[in-house]
Amino acid sequence: MTAHVPALSLLTAYRGRPAYLQVLLRWLERVRTAEGFTDFEFILVEGAREATAAGVVSQYDWVVYQHLLIDGAFHKTALLNHAASLARGNYLMIYDVDWLPAEGVLPKHLSIATVSPACLVAGYRLQLPEILAVDNMPTARELRYQMSEDDVDLICSEDDYGAFLSHVLLQNPFGIAPCFPTSVFRTINGLDEAFVGWGPEDEDLIERACKEGLTLVRAFDLIYFHLPHEYEADWFNRELIDANRKRREQSDTRNG
Repeated sequence: MTAHVPALSLLTAYRGRPAYLQVLLRWLERVRTAEGFTDFEFILVEGAREATAAGVVSQYDWVVYQHLLIDGAFHKTALLNHAASLARGNYLMIYDVDWLPAEGVLPKHLSIATVSPACLVAGYRLQLPEILAVDNMPTARELRYQMSEDDVDLICSEDDYGAFLSHVLLQNPFGIAPCFPTSVFRTINGLDEAFVGWGPEDEDLIERACKEGLTLVRAFDLIYFHLPHEYEADWFNRELIDANRKRREQSDTRNG
């Protein structure tokens, strides 16, 4: 019997967040069982000296896991490109370990992207106040009921006023979990691995995909809850920041 090929591949670069990984995998397992959506695979590529995630992911037969020995800065782009090389789905998402899809979001996201091949479909984040307990997680519906429209802390950085102006006036495209046709991702050679550590690699990727004829479209009902976390040390590495900023300026010239 031929093994089922999943339609959607979630790609995650990972290093050193075991509590978040446990919550995410338990959440996605609930998506598969309670919601009945199983047409996806989760590909986790860990870039570190030791393979710390192996024991956690071994509990889930729908997870594809590989470890790459990487010292120094977190090379997210290289890890994600490696994950993409393993993807079997016709669509893929660059997926962070601290995102939890709201109820029904993954199948709806895939469905919209599938029937709208000219659109690069993305969603929104809602900020959670704290990480969830893996053994006592609320449902996505319960999380929504706990939120208030007056709580400005729900708004993530890509939706604040400055980001809005950047999106609309400067046409800098950005969205959470854009769903790429795998063929387009590979045509544009994936992420630019010149970005190391923190960097605007996601914006660069979206811009290059749009140059292939796609239009970024964000759907208000594609909600991903964002688990809070401390800042990563790489985010304050001045050498990496300057190099990534310079690379971003060069990519603006290439993409323009």
